[in-house]
Amino acid sequence: MKPIFMLIYTSQAAVDVTHEVLTNILKSSQIRNKQEGISGFLIARAGYFLQLLEGDEEKVRALYKLISKDPRHRSVKLQGETFAETRIAPDWSMQLVEDRKVSESESILALMELGRRGQIYSERESLESILRIFAKNAKPLTA
Repeated sequence: MKPIFMLIYTSQAAVDVTHEVLTNILKSSQIRNKQEGISGFLIARAGYFLQLLEGDEEKVRALYKLISKDPRHRSVKLQGETFAETRIAPDWSMQLVEDRKVSESESILALMELGRRGQIYSERESLESILRIFAKNAKPLTA
């Protein structure tokens, strides 16, 4: 079985992040990602994003390249990339995670704070573990 490529990035919103903006991002991502075999989740909190993308390496890297050029955000910082035997979010072509659940996760808040400061997470080995624990307990919002 081919390992799953995972990529995590943070960014800052360049537009007002309304429920409508998030719903549009979620809907278009779900359609495109399902076609490409990409899964993951998006966290939007206080004007910042953290996103996990997972799937075929070439497809995930191509999507990340498109995302990094999206004018709805700026200061895109690659926080980590790795290969894993299993997906973190196998059933989510893309999900928006409930803000309340983010507030309960100190490790995710710390990652988002690094992104806010324009820094990169240095302990890449534990990044996958943080995201797996978070995703296991996360409550996604639906579009």
